[in-house]
Amino acid sequence: MPTLDFSEDHVWLGAAIIRLSSRQAARAYLRHAVRLEKGERVEILESYCEQCRRPWDDVKDEPCAAAADNSYLRGGPIGIRKKRKHAQPAVPGTAVAEAGGDDDPPQLAIAS
Repeated sequence: MPTLDFSEDHVWLGAAIIRLSSRQAARAYLRHAVRLEKGERVEILESYCEQCRRPWDDVKDEPCAAAADNSYLRGGPIGIRKKRKHAQPAVPGTAVAEAGGDDDPPQLAIAS
């Protein structure tokens, strides 16, 4: 997988709300884009950097953190970050028995 080259300058984006007609909504669904009329006002909900994904007011006076390291987007260094807890699927007619430790997977027992 190619690595991305991030610049130290932020690349600003704006999350927007645009009111659409039914026709515009259908076109947006199919083409992932709409044409706006000249002079139409667009409300911006949030301004943030495309590279580091942080809001403008938090990082406006700092260089972009993604250029140095973007490990904070992945949850931290491997071995330190928390592991995800996976939900156990409910299988009819079975009950999950307690496992001995964190390393042992839970065992399924048939409920009578």
